[in-house]
Amino acid sequence: MTYKCDGCGTVYCPHCDPGPCPGCGVDTYNGERESQLMRDLRARAEAAEQECVRLREALEGMVWQFAHRTVSGKKRYLSAGGLSALEEAWDALGWGNQQRHVKELGCARDGCEQWVEAGLTDDDGSYVSLCSDHAVELMRRQKPEKAEEKR
Repeated sequence: MTYKCDGCGTVYCPHCDPGPCPGCGVDTYNGERESQLMRDLRARAEAAEQECVRLREALEGMVWQFAHRTVSGKKRYLSAGGLSALEEAWDALGWGNQQRHVKELGCARDGCEQWVEAGLTDDDGSYVSLCSDHAVELMRRQKPEKAEEKR
């Protein structure tokens, strides 16, 4: 009975010539080669999975950066805005239709549902995330105080 080594292709008889393959030195007859292949396969699968996670995070970041931001009915939405590249990214992320309700990233002022546009120091010294309207209002209100501090 002969056996062909999966590693190097050498044909030998494991009964007449016991031990590892005379061509490559791997004990393919006893399953060592198969175990190594499985370890390699698992390592490649884990690396591919990590790469998928990294690429998904990058794609999601690009969608967040380039998608159109809108407010409708006091709710914030991201929209692909008809851009085919964003629509394809939306599909790849599994987000369904090209509009997504976003609960976070809203203005800190009560009752305001606009998108955050600026981070500023509030009157009490705390950091606050505001829409452009409330940010301008805060800056105008603080401007005379800042001028007085410089004198």
